[in-house]
Amino acid sequence: MRLITSRHFGLAGAWLPLFAIHVCLLAYAAAAAENLGELVIDPAGAWIAIDKLNSTTLEQVKKLSEQDQSQVLQLFVQSELRDPPPVAGSVAVAQGRLVLTPRYPLVPGTKYLIMQKPPLVARATALAFQFGEKKSGKPGRVSAIYPSADRLPENLLRFYIFFSKPMSRGEAYSHIHLLGPDGKADDAAFLELGEELWDGSHTRFTLLCDPGRVKRGLKPREELGSVLHAGKDYTLVVDAAWHDASGQPLAESMQKKFHVVDPIEAPIDTGQWHLEAPAAGTQEPATLRFDRPLDRALVERLFEIVEGKGEPIAGRVEVDEHEMGWRFTPSEKWVAGDYQVVVPTVLEDPSGNRIGRAFEVDEFPAVQQSITQKSISLPFRVK
Repeated sequence: MRLITSRHFGLAGAWLPLFAIHVCLLAYAAAAAENLGELVIDPAGAWIAIDKLNSTTLEQVKKLSEQDQSQVLQLFVQSELRDPPPVAGSVAVAQGRLVLTPRYPLVPGTKYLIMQKPPLVARATALAFQFGEKKSGKPGRVSAIYPSADRLPENLLRFYIFFSKPMSRGEAYSHIHLLGPDGKADDAAFLELGEELWDGSHTRFTLLCDPGRVKRGLKPREELGSVLHAGKDYTLVVDAAWHDASGQPLAESMQKKFHVVDPIEAPIDTGQWHLEAPAAGTQEPATLRFDRPLDRALVERLFEIVEGKGEPIAGRVEVDEHEMGWRFTPSEKWVAGDYQVVVPTVLEDPSGNRIGRAFEVDEFPAVQQSITQKSISLPFRVK
């Protein structure tokens, strides 16, 4: 494969400067024996393209279905996983080139593999590269871990780890450890996914406890036991060797110590919440008090307030300490009238219980029907 080092490449009418990247050939055949085209990478990491392909090859690719096209050019994050899944994205022929557009931009300092398969090439070919240069500056650090409480239920499903800077991909699970009461790490505590669960900014990582060890009656729980046990103390450790997106290790490790209490197994009941309405002519917050901690990431983005005609109100959202409440401060002063807090029924607590449906649904025969509506409305009046 030839690598572009000094030229300009246009995509969808835009001319963007390119840079040289170091590429290591991990192929089944020598590059000289194949018409592999030229690897071109967007400086912002928005796309990867194979240029200089012959017309016959492009026509063959065009005739493939969308799903089959996605198989001929795949992107992977280099990791220790034996069979990692490809990075989510789309592949299409555009302006005589084959373009792979990942769902999220490439992360500087991260090592990737680009895989080409027939009919794009005669034999499968893999190329390793590191995107972008390592940057100087202050290293990142863990800024928060949620749930924030120091007493967590035995059937906890997930943690959120927030960072001060974008982080690298592909090494998360080697730097997170759950220490039990004896101080030993449980190496099977978490569900390890090849496509790590990051938000778009790469500053929030979702860490899932293995659901097979949380939900009763499943084989992993029968063989290994529950991840957490009520009455015992645990420590979640994020070690400092984890690299941020610039290639630097974290400034320091972070520990979250917590005590485990009985599982929360009942569905969320919005009737147990308390809503405090603001006064007209003020910018006082409208406040919801929950009867239990809820999933922080979902509370931050799912709730909204609408006025009488159903139009959403602009404002700022805050989540209270230990995720026990929600506050909405409007951008403008409240006008007297009727409003509603709209809460989608996909809302969960940290144990996976939803509105009207428990995570351990098979253990609740009294629940006769599932919630079919998409949202719940909580009315209030501003006087």
